[in-house]
Amino acid sequence: HIGRWFAHVLQLGTESSGPPANIHIVCMASPTTGAAVFSSHPVEWRIPIGCDFSGFFVEVALGFIPVLRPRVSSLYLLQTRCPDSFLAQLPADEAHAYLSAQVADHDRSASETAGSIVIEHGNPCLMRQFPLRPLHVVARLMSEGMLPLDQLRCAEAADEIWVPTQWHRDLFEAQGLPPARLSVVPEFVDTQLFRPRAAAAARRRGRRGGATFLSVFKWERRKGWDVLLEAYWREFRRSEGTLLRLRTYKPAWEPGPEDIVEWLRSFARQRLGSSPGALARVEVVEELSREGLAEEYRGADAFVLASRGEGWCLPCVEAMASGLPTLTTNYSGPAAYLTEENSFPIRIAGTDGNRQAEPDGDHLRQQMRRVATDSALAEAVGARARADVVERFSARRVGDVVVERLAAAVAAKQPQRGLGEKLEL
Repeated sequence: HIGRWFAHVLQLGTESSGPPANIHIVCMASPTTGAAVFSSHPVEWRIPIGCDFSGFFVEVALGFIPVLRPRVSSLYLLQTRCPDSFLAQLPADEAHAYLSAQVADHDRSASETAGSIVIEHGNPCLMRQFPLRPLHVVARLMSEGMLPLDQLRCAEAADEIWVPTQWHRDLFEAQGLPPARLSVVPEFVDTQLFRPRAAAAARRRGRRGGATFLSVFKWERRKGWDVLLEAYWREFRRSEGTLLRLRTYKPAWEPGPEDIVEWLRSFARQRLGSSPGALARVEVVEELSREGLAEEYRGADAFVLASRGEGWCLPCVEAMASGLPTLTTNYSGPAAYLTEENSFPIRIAGTDGNRQAEPDGDHLRQQMRRVATDSALAEAVGARARADVVERFSARRVGDVVVERLAAAVAAKQPQRGLGEKLEL
């Protein structure tokens, strides 16, 4: 990428071996890492959510921000400051990166924002109303199905739209968003925190009894908990010793009881005419720190999620980075990285009018049985998953993509400069 940007500069009319004195380079290599560094303009990345371990916060505050802090000279995270009790649950490097970048919305003046590249994360209709237009406005969008019409209209106000996968790019283009504004910028996964350990693998190989499946999700219909529970309970008998661990919680907007165990009892009774105590074991896992979650992945034999649609599925990629064989619906965001060699994709039975899928419960049962009975295959698939995720979604790879997009945004603002003018990239 660096060579491309030097070539861009040289096209402006110099044959010298270095950059001309009147040109400020947008992208240079770090003398310590060799990675491209963006230094020409401040970058504001805004997430309109609180502090928890949900997708948006982890994606930006614990993902992009730590990755980009060494590579973007002026980077600001616009978000309400997390309480110290929450920050104490984070690894020290993530907490430090967060505190170094975090500012409140009102801490950046209108003139400062006007000279910045602004990334507005999530629902584009919640973008700020700018008194002065920023240099470049990016809408970071993802969805599990069709984008609502009001969000389509709001997204058109952005100069550029970042989506996590080619699936989203194709879908949003089909819905009418200009293809020239759509760029694929994948998410990052911490491949150091989420990594396999030899001791955990040896413990799994020596374990007596059935397989342990882990699922991580919030308790809502889209996550397919009903498909997962029915498939698991119909496929495995309690005497086989299998275990399904659910790291889950019920968000405030979901109707119904707060107690997940009560949901399990009701579902077992209504769908299978039984009780959880007579069926294959299920355990509900309480809230975990990031390190605790990493240990959960390492302690399981496989990860499973029967989702009806995902923007990206961060837990899927974390599980794959941890070397776990991963079973999830081969649709929407995950279809960008699932293969028959690195995972156990679940077929879909069809889609609804909003392009959300219905996972094939019978195929899920088959895939869970394969993992439970063929540990050598499961281990090989998990190893390939780890290799693929490190290759495609490591800090260095995703950082390169973001820095390139920032540099392109600035270069696009300078199309008409003459050779006698200073080119401020």
